[in-house]
Amino acid sequence: MRFPFYSLKTGILTHLAFLIISAMLLINVVMIKFSEKDLIQAKIDAGHLLLHVLEKKVEYSIIHMNKNLANLDSSPTFRREIGQLLQKGHFSEALIVNKEGVKVLSTGSWDQAEKEALSMSREAVATRKGAFDFYGSTWGIIWLAHERVNVTAPIFAQGRIIGAATICAHLDPIYQGLRKSEKIILIYIFLNTIVLVLFGIYLLSRTVVKPIYALLQITDEFKDGEPFPQLAEQPGNEIGQLFRSLNMMLKRLEENKKELKSHIASLEKANEEIKKAQNEIIRSEKLASVG
Repeated sequence: MRFPFYSLKTGILTHLAFLIISAMLLINVVMIKFSEKDLIQAKIDAGHLLLHVLEKKVEYSIIHMNKNLANLDSSPTFRREIGQLLQKGHFSEALIVNKEGVKVLSTGSWDQAEKEALSMSREAVATRKGAFDFYGSTWGIIWLAHERVNVTAPIFAQGRIIGAATICAHLDPIYQGLRKSEKIILIYIFLNTIVLVLFGIYLLSRTVVKPIYALLQITDEFKDGEPFPQLAEQPGNEIGQLFRSLNMMLKRLEENKKELKSHIASLEKANEEIKKAQNEIIRSEKLASVG
């Protein structure tokens, strides 16, 4: 099967493939963004749950182990438990402040994000409400995205607020997991595009290209004076309408040709009669001059 560069099949194939790939890629972008949003929200929910467990640990240490919030930083057991808790929840940093907003414990490498965490913790102490916020930017799935998410909540002990805690999670693992899934999705998009393009080419060839080629073949082989051939199957769409219009046009041309031939024949007959009349006049003049 030949596919000339400027043929109808090549044009249909190119446009169809472009439309299918564009539609699938747009759908893929939307689905990726929804998945990214859901995974980040799940991470935030896990952070609130982890902060609740952290609050219970702090309350237990203060009530049952006779410790206060200020000397928790010097307790290796408490720091180890906090580290294990963060690791299980896939969080990397934690920061605790007392009710005056003074930092009493910090784990992990906060770097420049510690100021943001302190500010969030102090606001949680003031408002007595949990919150979350994003910090930094990194390359996400398709474009730049948030690098970290900070989750904060106040800490209560026996109904009294004693401080607040903020934990931080890096979002790179989420983006890496989505990028791995994206490779598989792109392979499926490529395979689906091939299947849909082939199926679309078959349908369009059957409904559009094949009738047009048949019409072109009929017009190429049509000879003057012969009846216009009929298609085996005349579709009821615009292709069939085009064939009927062409047939009617050729019939009108044939009728006009017959009328033109009739006019030419009548003119030739009139011309012959005029010539006969001229000859009679010349003969009469000659006889008159002889007489």
